[in-house]
Amino acid sequence: MKFQSLILRVADLSRSVSFYRDTLGLTLDREIPGFAFFKTGAVTIGLNQAAPDKAGAGSCLTEIVFDVDDIHAEHARLTAAGVEFLMPPTHVSSDDTHDLYAAAFRDPDGHLLSITSRVVKQ
Repeated sequence: MKFQSLILRVADLSRSVSFYRDTLGLTLDREIPGFAFFKTGAVTIGLNQAAPDKAGAGSCLTEIVFDVDDIHAEHARLTAAGVEFLMPPTHVSSDDTHDLYAAAFRDPDGHLLSITSRVVKQ
């Protein structure tokens, strides 16, 4: 497992993209519906448009994402170790050659964590 990205929940995606791109000077790497990603060296900062009721106090506004080679094997390993998943491996996006799968869970203190894996299209 390797650290891939930090996802920040935002109330207004276009406002936040403008801030990170125009104010901070980060380079926008890519956008997909509801998300924008900025490469900052070895770490990617992702912005995720949160539903209005999810962007307020008390909600989880950050997510740490780990890239794994085989999401199904890692899901099975973590499940066997007692991790309870909020979302099993689920197809979340595609490009010309790969499908991206993600699975979400929480650490013992409630922090949101995800594993992702790019799978070559058949």
